[in-house]
Amino acid sequence: MLLTIAQKTDFIYLYTTDKITIMPSIRELKDEINTIAHELINECYMHRHFHPTKNGEVNKVISEIIRMRTDLIYRVNHPEGKEDPKILRIYYKKIREDMGKMGRLIDKLKS
Repeated sequence: MLLTIAQKTDFIYLYTTDKITIMPSIRELKDEINTIAHELINECYMHRHFHPTKNGEVNKVISEIIRMRTDLIYRVNHPEGKEDPKILRIYYKKIREDMGKMGRLIDKLKS
């Protein structure tokens, strides 16, 4: 099976002899990370507005969201295993899983 990678403006195309698999572009992935982080921080500010006694806890969650966002953006910009498409696919799958972990940080406020 022949595998080549071609990057266009909006998508990274993985061409194989069997089928074409479309992966979201790096720009879209970073935009999704930023959107999730901004929505979570917004939710934290709303929580702080309605529960002023939990300021310290909310600030810790906001700091953790910002730290995770910075880490995810760095990992997207500096992928490991650029040469091997299988490793690259697993690498970006792990980034998506970590994006889910960022979303679960808001549960700390609700407990």
